[in-house]
Amino acid sequence: MHFPIGPMLWFNIKNSNVYRYFSIRLKPGNVGVSLNHLTTAWKQILPTAPFDYTFMDAKLAQQYRTEMQLKHAGTVATILAMIIVLLGIVGLVSHNLQKRVKEIGIRKVLGASVRQIIYLFIHDVYPLFLLAACIAVPTSYWLMKKWLTNYYIRTELEASTFIIPLLVLGGITLFIIALQTIKTALNKPVDALRSE
Repeated sequence: MHFPIGPMLWFNIKNSNVYRYFSIRLKPGNVGVSLNHLTTAWKQILPTAPFDYTFMDAKLAQQYRTEMQLKHAGTVATILAMIIVLLGIVGLVSHNLQKRVKEIGIRKVLGASVRQIIYLFIHDVYPLFLLAACIAVPTSYWLMKKWLTNYYIRTELEASTFIIPLLVLGGITLFIIALQTIKTALNKPVDALRSE
């Protein structure tokens, strides 16, 4: 994938005595039996030539070992980043709730619904979320585009590559905010005002 594929010539092996490589697709299952059949057939056709074989998946794994390590490292980094982000959101919402317990109690006494209180906290967090998305998406697009230029054969970046993770993270953020806010908003306002 790093270099362009050069010109190739395919010809019928019956018209030539030059045998170099064969590519054979084996059915999944018992590979040992298939290799025994191939060895027998090879010795019948070319008894003086040694039968040497490699598996394509092993060749590809060796050729793209760096990419596979990068994929593994990227997966671990993504999981750690998600944990850190979600813990940060939980901490931010908890801190906001702790500072505004009295305000929540007063709003409930004045007739605010739980949904209105949830919206109040969503309104506090989502501008930060949108700002982070506005910084992260162009930066990651630029980095990924630059990284993909190392490959001759490459995939094009699609909008869904960025939109779907943002929607999932936004939904998880909304769920965390709603869950924590509902717990606080369902408490009796008298208790909130008395504890302050």
